Amino acid sequence: MTGSWRQSRPALIVALISCVLAFQLGVTMVTPVLDRIGNELGIPASAVGASQTLFFLAGGVSCLVCVRLSDRFGRKPLLFSIMIASTVGAFLIAFAPSVLTLMVGRTLQGWASAVFPLVYLLLRETLPGRRFGPAVGMVSAFGGGLFGVDGLIGGALGDRVGSRAVFMALAAFGALAVVASALIVPMVRPAPAIVARSGWRSAIADLRLLHGRSAWPFLLSTMCGIAGAFAVMTYLISLLSQDAMRGFGLDSTGTAIVFLVPAGLIALISAPIAGRLAPRFGWSRILRLGLAGSAAALAIVALFTSQLWIVFAATCLLGLSFNGTVLPMINGLSVLLTPAESPGLLPALNGVCVGVGASLGVALVAPLVASGSPGGYAGAFWLCCGLVVVALCAAFAVRLPDPLSAEVVPAMAVEA
Repeated sequence: MTGSWRQSRPALIVALISCVLAFQLGVTMVTPVLDRIGNELGIPASAVGASQTLFFLAGGVSCLVCVRLSDRFGRKPLLFSIMIASTVGAFLIAFAPSVLTLMVGRTLQGWASAVFPLVYLLLRETLPGRRFGPAVGMVSAFGGGLFGVDGLIGGALGDRVGSRAVFMALAAFGALAVVASALIVPMVRPAPAIVARSGWRSAIADLRLLHGRSAWPFLLSTMCGIAGAFAVMTYLISLLSQDAMRGFGLDSTGTAIVFLVPAGLIALISAPIAGRLAPRFGWSRILRLGLAGSAAALAIVALFTSQLWIVFAATCLLGLSFNGTVLPMINGLSVLLTPAESPGLLPALNGVCVGVGASLGVALVAPLVASGSPGGYAGAFWLCCGLVVVALCAAFAVRLPDPLSAEVVPAMAVEA
C-alpha cells in the first residue's frame, strides 16, 4: 500500500479505529444516560432495558451474517454498510418520538457489532505479517472505547443538554467513520474458491472445518474470559466505587478518574506491545500469560474489596493483563486460527462468543451484588475470577498449526 495518504498504513489503521469507535461509543457514551432516555421519552426502565437487549442481540446476529456475506462480496462493502446502519440508528434515536423508534435505532446501532471481525480480517488481509500483531494491538486498545473519557463526555452531555445530544454526537462520529470506510479502506476481493463456499448451504458444513484441537477451546476461552473480565470493568467496579454503604462512595467522575481511565491508558500502551511480541513468543503463550495475570488481579480485588488503593492497583493490573494483553490475542487468534477455506468463520463465531460472554458475566454476578449481603461484592469478584481460570484452562489447548509468518493471506486480492 504505497502512494497517496489514503493508501498508507497509518491512514488505514486510523480509519479502522474510527469504525471500531463508531460502534463502541454507542455502548460507553450511552450507558450513563440510560435512565435519562426513559425519562425523556416517558417510558419505563424495562423498555430501555429491552432496547439494550435488542442492541446486543442484533450484534450477535450481525457477526454471523455480515462476516459470512463478506466472504462473498468483500470486507469493505459490508463494513461500509454497517457504518451507515449505525449512523442512521443514532440519528433516529436523536429524534426518537417513541419507544418504537428507540428500539429500531438501537437495533441498527447494534448491527454494527460486526465491525470487530471485519476489521481484524482486513488487517490480516492487507498488512504484512510482521505488521499484523502491532496493528491488532493498537485497534484492540480502542475496542473498549476511549478509556473512560467517553463515559464522562456522555454523562456531561446528558446532564447539560439531554440524551438526544449524545446520539447526535454518535451520529456525527458515525458519519466520519462512513467517510473513512469509503475513502481509505481498500477493497479486498475474496478468491473464487472462498466465494463458492460462502453460500448459506455450506455454512453448517464449514463448522466441520473447525475439527482441530484449538478452535473450540479458543471459543470457550474467549467466552469465559470476556464474561469474567468485562463483568468487572463494565459493571462491578462502577457499582463498588459508587456504593456509599459497601463501597467507596465515589461519583461517576471519580469512578472514571480512579479506575477506568488509568486502566484504559495502560491498555493503550500495552496492547500494541503485546501484539508485537506475539509472533516472536507465541500468540497462545501470551494469551495464557494475560489470563493468568487477569485471574490474579481478580483474586486480589476479591480479597481486598474494602481497600480502595489495592483495588485501584488490581484494576490497573487487569487493564494490563486483560485489555492490554488478552484482547489483542483473542482478536488476532480468531483470524489466525480460522480455516483458509472459510476465513470469516472463526472471527464470526468469536464475535458471537464475545457478545454472549459480556451478557453472561453481568447476568451471573448481578444477583450476588443485588442481594445486599456483606460478602456480595467479594463473591461476585470470586465468580469472575473462576470464569477467567476456566478461560485459562481452555487456553492451554490452543495451538497454532504453523508459525504463520506469511506476509499476506494469499486467498485475497487487494485493490488500491
